[in-house]
Amino acid sequence: MRVFVGINLSQDIKKKIVDLQKEISEIFSKISIPKVENIHLTFKFLGEISEEQCKEFGQNLETILSDKKSFSLQIQNFGVFPNIFHPKILWIGVEKNNYLLEIQKDIESLASKFDVAPEKNFKEHITIARNKNKINIESFKQLYEKFKDVVWGNIMVNKIYIIESKLKPAGAEYNILKTITLGEKTYG
Repeated sequence: MRVFVGINLSQDIKKKIVDLQKEISEIFSKISIPKVENIHLTFKFLGEISEEQCKEFGQNLETILSDKKSFSLQIQNFGVFPNIFHPKILWIGVEKNNYLLEIQKDIESLASKFDVAPEKNFKEHITIARNKNKINIESFKQLYEKFKDVVWGNIMVNKIYIIESKLKPAGAEYNILKTITLGEKTYG
């Protein structure tokens, strides 16, 4: 099974992202835009693992996160990988958050025990579109300038999910395999 660890976003944030995606699709002739219900922040992509490994990973993750508290996360900015002249991945960022990075390092450490390759440079982001075609750079630069410093809002992170991703012709289909609830006392 193809699995990742992530968090969901509030409906309010997702609505703002959908509005941005509409503007993006006006500039890009062919672009892959995830379904609104699939918009998330990924802590770690585990790749293909067995059902038994997934279950064991989930049990271990629950133990590791048992002392973690809920926390607030500011969703902000608009960016691209690798760069503005060749936008392949379009994303929304999050404010630098040391607690988020601490949790990501814990997840990364656990994943290494399951022979999952380490992240080279974790960049906290929410993928909102993927592009494989040439674009009108000037039109895109205008869109980029308009949204690059936008604060989209805040979310309360109180659950972390282990999610299966099934690739289908119409786009990925996600299935939550495990929900881990963080402690009630808010961090920060």
